[in-house]
Amino acid sequence: MGLRSLPVSSKENSAQTNNELKRLNELYALEVLDTLPEERFDRYTRLAASVFNVSTVLISLVDSKRQWSKSFYGVHVPDTARDVSFCGAAIAEEEIFVVPDALEDDRFARNPLVTGASHIRFYAGAILKGPNGYPLGTLCLMDQFARDFHPKWRQCLVQFAKLVEHELHVNYLLKHTKEDLEKALFYNHLTDMPNRRLFTQRLAQRLDRRKENDEIIVFSLMIKRFHHIKNVFGQGIAYGIVNELNFRLRKTFDIDLNIAHDETGCFLLFVQVPSGFSKTPSFQEIIDSLLSTFRKPFHVVEESSLPGKKLEMLSGGLGISISPKDGDKADELIEKASVAMHSNQVTGITFKIYKEKFSNRIANYFDVKSRLRHALEHDHLDIAYQPIMNCQSGRICGVEALCRWNDHENGSISPIDFIPIAEESGLIVKLGEFMFRQACEHLQGWQKEGSPPIFVSVNIVREQLFRESFRLFVKQTLQQMQLDPSSFKLEITESSFIDNVDEAIKHMNEIIKMGVRFVVDDFGTGYSSLSYLRKLPVSTLKIDKSFISQLTQNNRDALLTHSIISLSKRLGLDVIAEGVETKEQLLFLQAYQCDQVQGYLFSKPLNEPDFRKFLAANHHISNEVNH
Repeated sequence: MGLRSLPVSSKENSAQTNNELKRLNELYALEVLDTLPEERFDRYTRLAASVFNVSTVLISLVDSKRQWSKSFYGVHVPDTARDVSFCGAAIAEEEIFVVPDALEDDRFARNPLVTGASHIRFYAGAILKGPNGYPLGTLCLMDQFARDFHPKWRQCLVQFAKLVEHELHVNYLLKHTKEDLEKALFYNHLTDMPNRRLFTQRLAQRLDRRKENDEIIVFSLMIKRFHHIKNVFGQGIAYGIVNELNFRLRKTFDIDLNIAHDETGCFLLFVQVPSGFSKTPSFQEIIDSLLSTFRKPFHVVEESSLPGKKLEMLSGGLGISISPKDGDKADELIEKASVAMHSNQVTGITFKIYKEKFSNRIANYFDVKSRLRHALEHDHLDIAYQPIMNCQSGRICGVEALCRWNDHENGSISPIDFIPIAEESGLIVKLGEFMFRQACEHLQGWQKEGSPPIFVSVNIVREQLFRESFRLFVKQTLQQMQLDPSSFKLEITESSFIDNVDEAIKHMNEIIKMGVRFVVDDFGTGYSSLSYLRKLPVSTLKIDKSFISQLTQNNRDALLTHSIISLSKRLGLDVIAEGVETKEQLLFLQAYQCDQVQGYLFSKPLNEPDFRKFLAANHHISNEVNH
């Protein structure tokens, strides 16, 4: 009794159709169909015929309506209708399909390949699969005599098929490897945007083909402090911002704008415009539009330290070069736009068009950065300590640690010159770790010598405050040196937290749990000091020296200083006045109950050996007043 065909549901039909489409797509992706004979395939059919002692061997691929032979031995069968082919039935199997005697098999007994001139009686086909596992065809053996095909021979044929599969995949793998290499060479793997290499090629091609009087304008657009964003918020958010900026740029401009991006957070753009365009108001409109892409908040959509929140406005620096004025070579124009962009980093100006004088300024910037990196790696930096005096006891109560750098070639380099570069380059984190570790070692030494109990105040910046690794470093260093955390204060400025007070408070509290305290440095110079003062977990305010310098000559500064001291008292905060240089300033501060003072009236910043002597001399405020 024959088996009745079971009805097939529409859902099953749909699945089968979908799999067949995927199978055919994989077959076509190999680009082997209807190609010329190749010795690498013919070698396998000849060898299989010899090993298995059969008259015909095919490497056949099953198309939508036909079976096509890539290689054959014996009977020449280049093309066969799929509905009568043995291989058409074979690809429904998982590994191998064997018909010992076609005349005895109801499926093939009346097949024209069996009853006609070919007289096929025996068939064994091992399935050939594509790179994604879909059946493509078979390595098949055929003969005009029925025969048994025991398991050992079946496994041998399957292994032969694996070798043929490998050959089929070679072209596919080479093609995709080439595509992957091209993508790696020419696209940023985190954003899928063209990179500098591809941008340079496209710019060079445009320069070669441009009309004689046209200008080509190259823009180098930088996300300022991009590496800090990556360090603080994570790579996912950083490159999410890059993708959002890319979207905004393309949405903003309807001109033919070519855009690329590199790993430093820098966008490269160029546009071809008519001659003289760079001197028109439209050029300024493009610049304004480029910079405006930074002015909307960036919503954080990934899991991070800021879940469900948004980053406020970022700042961007823009450098511009214009061909033919600045050259006609792609690399030259890109470099000059980059030089102009980095000039913003040094000067703080929003955008700059390239000028020759920028080169020396930028060269100096990168020279300082390189030297600073070397100084950090080889311990060529020092710390100076400026005493902080207690107004009530008159004795030293603390000290501020200040970084000093005496370069072996350029001599003493001012912190005003190298601290901003350290922040922009990311070296500030290593610099901060050096400062804290050295301060701990020195405090440990002073305590062993029996110095009076004092605190050490160390300056930190936003990148350190928001970085978990820095908090861990502080904790481990204090534990290793067995120092009391309350002996340390961390000084931060408003710029460290003003754009995200809540997040700053979260990180500050983590450090406060260790016992370390916080000082707000340069208080009164920001725009919203009073609005966040009640929220911040700080113990001390340091009044900026710009108020103190005119304290006895300017009634407004005197009134503001008095108000800050009074407000701090009400909030339970200590107050330090820095920059105290005259007896009159000291007497004013004492009269209004300022807690602590710091400045040249008592001591300039001292190197560590001289500060030891200062401690030993047991200085008192009254000595300065009565001097």
